[in-house]
Amino acid sequence: MLLKKVQIGFEDQFNEFPFEIELEGFHYFLTKDVTGYKLLSSTCPHAGGKVVHQGSCFNCPIHGWKFDYSGESINVPKQKLVHYNAFVENGILFAEIPQPIITSKPKQNALLEQDLIVKLHSHACLEFKYKDFSLLTDPWLVGPAFLGAWLQYPNPMVDVTTLEPSAIWISHEHSDHFHEPTLKYFKRNTPIYFPDFPNKRIEEKLTQLGFLNIYPMKFGRTYKIGPHVNITCFEPSSLWNDAILLIEMDGFRVLNLNDAGLNPRIAKYIGPVDVVASGFSPGASGYPLTWTHLDDTKKEQILQNSRLGLLKMLKQAVDLYGAKSIIPFASHFTLWHPTHRSYVKKLRKNTVMDVVEAFKDTTINVIDLLPGDYWNAKENNVVYVKRDRSKLYNQSEVLAYVDEAYNDDHFLEHHPNDYSITATEVEEYFLLLNKTSEIAYCEDLRVRVKVTNIDSTQHFFEVYFEIENGILKIEKESQDINLTIELSANILKKIITENLSWDEAHIGYWCKFSRDPDVYHAGFWRLLQTPYLRKSPQMPKSVHPRTITGDTVIADVLEFYGDEADRILRRYGLYCLGCHHSTSESISIGARNHGLNDIDVDKLLLELKKAFLPGGR
Repeated sequence: MLLKKVQIGFEDQFNEFPFEIELEGFHYFLTKDVTGYKLLSSTCPHAGGKVVHQGSCFNCPIHGWKFDYSGESINVPKQKLVHYNAFVENGILFAEIPQPIITSKPKQNALLEQDLIVKLHSHACLEFKYKDFSLLTDPWLVGPAFLGAWLQYPNPMVDVTTLEPSAIWISHEHSDHFHEPTLKYFKRNTPIYFPDFPNKRIEEKLTQLGFLNIYPMKFGRTYKIGPHVNITCFEPSSLWNDAILLIEMDGFRVLNLNDAGLNPRIAKYIGPVDVVASGFSPGASGYPLTWTHLDDTKKEQILQNSRLGLLKMLKQAVDLYGAKSIIPFASHFTLWHPTHRSYVKKLRKNTVMDVVEAFKDTTINVIDLLPGDYWNAKENNVVYVKRDRSKLYNQSEVLAYVDEAYNDDHFLEHHPNDYSITATEVEEYFLLLNKTSEIAYCEDLRVRVKVTNIDSTQHFFEVYFEIENGILKIEKESQDINLTIELSANILKKIITENLSWDEAHIGYWCKFSRDPDVYHAGFWRLLQTPYLRKSPQMPKSVHPRTITGDTVIADVLEFYGDEADRILRRYGLYCLGCHHSTSESISIGARNHGLNDIDVDKLLLELKKAFLPGGR
């Protein structure tokens, strides 16, 4: 990918700023200050949603991230919109924007030779059946997820023992997608594909479960998994551990966004698709309901904005990826435990009927599946199981369902009961964060961790720590706390002993939070989301300890450090192995040409250094 010089217009055309503009099929904001013109991407760096001009700033309606006219975030420290150079030549305003390389022109609306059946089994679990081959995605079919917090809703209609997929795809390590109790039902020789995440957790756990054919996939590389089926996974717009999957069956193309959000950076690389499949509702996070510094009115407002923002995101998705059909899925769940009933009552979610309504005045085909329904893509025909959709999402129906489904013994099979943890163990756990490269870009903040029993009636102990200039230090106590995390000892024990992502706790609504000021610490949550203990790259001792800087040529990094360097570069969207530009582009130039912002370029450099150089600096 190279930067392409494009004409915006005559300079005297632009008198008011910011000015929204479309170039090469992508939307930008043109701004101007004392330093000159700047072209800002309209893509939010969190989940790829489109920011809008609102009042005196830019706002992303999905999660409420806000940015000033320079592109710097107002409420998320150290985050910014990607910007590109804009300049004037002879009264004409130009900009340099990324020009993706399209290796081929994919066919859209391919004529399927046989029926392609797409069946929704549960939540994010789709099954694609074509020519005696079946691909199963993110199977969560038995029991709860997130340490006993989530239950499938509407309920699955399939007996997991009857499924014999030809292959399984796992998008990421959240337990509603990588669900170990469900995976135990499948034959151990079933091929399982998943993104090649740095922490190797999925790979290690699949090995422990006894699976024999496990395939970590490099981002941007196509894998032939059947005679007529190819799959390619792509990185999300953020650096969260998640993935987008392109499924190609004899040229028929389905883009499974799941809950990874949008990535406009890869749209032209992928080309137009026939179908987009995506999550469609809020609720897959404790925010805002578990955040105690927010009042009920504010929480309701945030949820409503998120509902509308996600519906807008679906419209952006079909437009961005050129799809004519959309499958709303990966939002079919509710909260299960009795202590979460108050959240169930306050949570307002989108339904598939809301998605149908959102697209009613468009030509987009909404495939409104509920668990048990299936779509014949060749005939464009949906077969529905018998459900009363008019009542299904009534609050009384949902509450009656979880009350009937809940059982203490069943819950305790999935929920930890070991409360034997000490303050020293917790302190040692957090100090280990200093060993990960991500902490260098964490915000400065002071944190209190309040540890209680399961129903928060008994206070065990508190741990205080401070992160300043990328170094975490334990404190005896602190007055000016930026973030308070309250959770029970058994949950914290589970996270520490099994090195779990903290997402299992806060997405499971097992934590309460409070922050002051009310800003989102994205760098800190990145530390907690991804377990920091991982396998070090197995590099030969004779590898040249070359200094890695932004000026290092990409091809040199690939030559010296091989496959592991390729994996890291692909995680950031740089599919450079074999690309002729890699011999002439430096890391910084290549990364910026691919749309990375300055923060992510710095993270990429630090990750390469940590992986390959003595001392990691």
